[in-house]
Amino acid sequence: MGFEWFVSARYLRAKRKQVFIWVTTGLSVLGVAAAVFLLIVTHSVMTGFGERIIQGWMAFNSHVRLREVGLEMHDWPAVTAQVRKVRGVAADGVSPYIFRMVIANQSGRWQPVQLWGIDPGTHPRVSRIADHLQAGKLSDLTKRSADGLPQVLIGLDLAKWLLGERCCIRWSEVVGRFGRKRSLATLGAERYVSRAAAARRAGPDKAAKWFGRACRIKLGDLAKKIGAERAERLFGASSCVPMQVVSVRFKLNWAVARNYFRRDCDVNVQTCYYMGRMVTLVAPFADQTPMGDPFPKTGRFRIAGVFASGDFIFNKSGVFMSLADAQKFLDLGQARDARGRDIRNVSGLMIRVTSPDNAEAVARRIETRLRTARTKVPGTYYQAWDWQSLAPGLFAALKLERLLMFVLMAVGVLVGSINIISTLIMVVMEKTKDIAIMRSMGATRAHVIKIFVYQGLTIGLLGTGLGLAGGLFSCWLLKNYEFIRLPEIYGMNKVPILVSPVAVTIIAALSIALSLVATIYPAWKASRLDPAEAVRYE
Repeated sequence: MGFEWFVSARYLRAKRKQVFIWVTTGLSVLGVAAAVFLLIVTHSVMTGFGERIIQGWMAFNSHVRLREVGLEMHDWPAVTAQVRKVRGVAADGVSPYIFRMVIANQSGRWQPVQLWGIDPGTHPRVSRIADHLQAGKLSDLTKRSADGLPQVLIGLDLAKWLLGERCCIRWSEVVGRFGRKRSLATLGAERYVSRAAAARRAGPDKAAKWFGRACRIKLGDLAKKIGAERAERLFGASSCVPMQVVSVRFKLNWAVARNYFRRDCDVNVQTCYYMGRMVTLVAPFADQTPMGDPFPKTGRFRIAGVFASGDFIFNKSGVFMSLADAQKFLDLGQARDARGRDIRNVSGLMIRVTSPDNAEAVARRIETRLRTARTKVPGTYYQAWDWQSLAPGLFAALKLERLLMFVLMAVGVLVGSINIISTLIMVVMEKTKDIAIMRSMGATRAHVIKIFVYQGLTIGLLGTGLGLAGGLFSCWLLKNYEFIRLPEIYGMNKVPILVSPVAVTIIAALSIALSLVATIYPAWKASRLDPAEAVRYE
C-alpha cells in the first residue's frame, strides 16, 4: 500500500474525538448509494414499461402500413407485387388487411370495437398476433363453426365484458383437492365442455347429431353418447369448473376456496368458457336501404380464439376475422384488377421490413415507387406510415422519457456526490496540522492531492458498489415477485423490469466520475496550505 492510500485510509477511520467526521463520511457513502440505487430501479422500471408498450403495440401492428388515399384500396394484388420489389421490405412480408370500427353486442352489453380482417396465411409474417393467442389458432378463422357461422378472435378483456368473467379452475385440480368420488357427487352436474371442443374431438357431424346447437354440453350427457371412459379421456383435462361453483357446492368461504388452488383465475383455463360462444357485430354503415340511405348490418359470429397482450386497447376492443368474411360482412366494393378479374377491395397493406429502425426510410421508398409504377391506377395516390408515425404522441413521449432519464441520472448522482465535497472540506479543516507536518517532512503538493482524491474515490466506490448491489437485487425482487399489483389498464400484473447493462455501466461510471470531480476543490485547497501558517496557532 502506497503512502497516499495509507493516509487516506487512516482519515476514513475516525478516532474517538472525530466521530462526527465518520458520521458525515458514512452519510456521503449512503448518499451516493441512494442515488445509484434509485437511478437503477427507476431506469429499469421506465425502460420495462416502454418496452412493454412497444411490444404490445407491435404485437398487432406491422412495421409499415400502406393506404390508398380514400376509403378502400383497389387492385391490391398489383400494389403488393410492386411493394415486394422495394429495397428493405422483407421477403413475403406483405399482407392485406381490412379495418373498420363496428359495435359488438352480447347479453345486452354494447362495446365499440376495432374490426380487423386479415389473411391467416400471410398475416403471421407481418405481426405477432399468433404469439399472444391464449386459445384457438389463426387458421380457425377460415373455417365455419358447427352451425355454419363464421368465426372470430377477440380480446380477453372484451370477452369478459360481453360474456361475463368466469374464474375457472381445472377439473383435475378439484379432484386432487377433494377426491374423485366427492368431486363427482358434488360437481358432476356442473362439468361442461364447449361445443367447439366436442366438434373438434368427436367431429362436427357427430356433435351436431348428438347435441343439436347447444353451446355447452354437460359431460354427463357426453358420457352417455360415447362412454364415460372415452369422455373422460377426451375432455377431462380441458373441462373447467367456475370458482364460484366450487365455493358454493363445497360450502367454502370464497377466500378459503382461493387458497385451495394455485390460481383462482388462470387465463388459459378461463378461455375455455368463451370458446364457441356467440357474439353479434353491428356495422353502422355497411348496408343500404332501397332508397340508398346507410343502414346498419348485423352479423353473428362464433368465438374461435381469445388473445391477450400488453396492449389494453387491443385486449378491450380488438376483433379479428378472415379477410373474406370481413369483405362479405362489410360489403366492400369490387374492382377489376390488371388481368380483368373482379376482386373485393381492402383497406390497405401491412408490411414488414428487414430493419424496424429503418421503417420510415422504407415507407418513403414505397411511396416513391408507387408514384412511378406503371401499374398504378390513374388518379390514385398512396400513403405509407411507419410504426412510429401511427402513434406519434406515444413514441414521442417515450423518446422524451429517455432524454429526461439521462438528465435525471446526471443530476441524481451529482446530488449524491455533493456530500463528498462537504465531507472532504471538513476533513481538510480537521487535518490542517497533519497536512502541515507532512509537508514539513517532505510531502509534495501532489502527495496531498492524491490523499484526498483517494479518500473521495473510496467513498464513491463504496457508495456505487452498495447502490449497484441494492438496485440490482431490488430489480430482481420486483421482476420475480408481485409486490405491487398494477391496475387492469396496464395489461400486466407485475411491474415490468428491464435491466440494461449499458445503462447500469453508465450510471456506475458517472457516479465514480462525479465522485472524483467532487474531490478536486478540497484536494487543491489542502495542497495550497502553507505549513508555517498552518502550525502558527497550534
